[in-house]
Amino acid sequence: MEPKEILIRTDGEQDALGAWLYQGAGKRLIVYLSPICLHGGWFKEALKEIAVQLEATLIAIDLPGIGQSRGGVTVGNRKGLFNKLRSCCDFELTTLCQQLQRAVYWLKQEFRPEIVYGLGSSIGGIVTSYLLAEDKGDVLDGAIFQAGFASSGAEIGQYVKPRILKIPQWRYYEELKRRFKPPIPVFVFVNWSIPSTEAVTTQFKETRKLITRFLKDPDTVISFTIESLESLINAPAIILPPNVPVLLLKSENDLIPANQQAEAFLERHPCDKTIVSLSGAPHIIFESREHTQTAIKAIQKWLEKIESQRVG
Repeated sequence: MEPKEILIRTDGEQDALGAWLYQGAGKRLIVYLSPICLHGGWFKEALKEIAVQLEATLIAIDLPGIGQSRGGVTVGNRKGLFNKLRSCCDFELTTLCQQLQRAVYWLKQEFRPEIVYGLGSSIGGIVTSYLLAEDKGDVLDGAIFQAGFASSGAEIGQYVKPRILKIPQWRYYEELKRRFKPPIPVFVFVNWSIPSTEAVTTQFKETRKLITRFLKDPDTVISFTIESLESLINAPAIILPPNVPVLLLKSENDLIPANQQAEAFLERHPCDKTIVSLSGAPHIIFESREHTQTAIKAIQKWLEKIESQRVG
């Protein structure tokens, strides 16, 4: 079962969401939202395993900037660190969630599953939380968060910790504007979500692997725009629907601020929630077969529980 790239078009729109189809068997449809600027086939082996072992059709939707995704995307030649910094994705959170809501509805009509789940990693988890709040359980029957969740822009700000520099007063500002041209990538202006020295040193192999893949992979970019960051920071508060069960896969070794308070944020919601700590897991688990398999077992156990409740 090899994945294939697809385009999801809704309501005859000109733009489209790039996605990868992992065609499994069974009654389930899982919609996966990737980390920012990632997927485009990065987690191919892991997502194939999930589709097969969970007996599901899995659609991995690339957030703007990857693969075939379109819509406000600024692209350099993507080769080398400097060009990747000049390339960036551009989205607005609530608008993106509305588009994703239409896409998930379209996928349900297209594949006719009995049950539909959302699965989001890192910032894909943040987007999934807003998508689920907007959907209210009309299409999504459950949601899985991996290293990312948020209830409001205020909470996102607690772990993104933006420090937008007052660049206009800086003597190099005009030169940066000339070189980068709007829309301006976040990394030019902002220090955000910086992991501690301990996080980098204890996960040195993972960090080196990530950077190496970024530099070699022509279909990925590193940055997104100031406007996109502000749409996260200014995002409205949400409440998850009480009728949709939620699973949080909490990476034990995740020292990046984005995952440190996810459990506390989730506890404020009235939905049925299950929190599973993945022993020894880093921020993104799908880079490792070991942690992927651990996550699959946790998801299988959760699916058995909530689907037996549906039958009952």
